Amino acid sequence: MDEWERFERLQSLLSRFQLAALSPFGRELPLVMLRARSGTPFEPASLAELDRAIDESGLRSISYDDPARRIAKRIWIDASGRIAGVRLAGETGAAAWLKEQMQNGVLVPPALALAPRPAGSAASMPRGRIVCNCFDVSETDIRAAVGRGADLPALQRSLKCGTNCGSCAPELRRLCAGRGSVSVAA
Repeated sequence: MDEWERFERLQSLLSRFQLAALSPFGRELPLVMLRARSGTPFEPASLAELDRAIDESGLRSISYDDPARRIAKRIWIDASGRIAGVRLAGETGAAAWLKEQMQNGVLVPPALALAPRPAGSAASMPRGRIVCNCFDVSETDIRAAVGRGADLPALQRSLKCGTNCGSCAPELRRLCAGRGSVSVAA
C-alpha cells in the first residue's frame, strides 16, 4: 500500500471520532499522522480497524496491551528494523519522540518504542518543530543559538537556516526578536 492509499484509508475513519486530524509529515520518507480523541475509551474493534488502515504486508508488528489501564500500543517494523508505523491509544507520551524517530529513519529497539516515555539522555528527546525545511533546522536548535546570543546573520552562518529558499526568514526574525523574552510553564 502506498502513502496515498494509507492517507485515504485513514481519512475515511475521521468521522468516527469526536476530534481528529490527519496530517502528512516527513521529507525523505513520506509519512502520515492521525491524532484522534473520543469521549469514551477506544474499543478493540475500533483499534483493529485503525490497524488495518495502517498495516502493510511484509511488516512485523509488536504490540502492548493493558486493558485494565486502557492502554493499547502497536508498532510496525520494516525489514531494516526501522519503525514504519505506530498506533498509540490511552498513553501517548512518546508520540512526538516516535514521530521524530520515524521521520529520521532511526533504528529503535521495540521495547523502547513501546515504553511510556523515551528513556535516555536529553539528546533522545524530540528536536521540536522544524522551522527551516531546506536544512532541517528545528525551533529548538534556533532557540538554543539565539539563547547564546546569535542574531539572524549568525544563525544563517552557523545553522544555514534562511539561506536557501528564504521562507523561514520571517520566523527566524521573530525568534531573534524574542531574545529577551521568558516563557514559563507550570
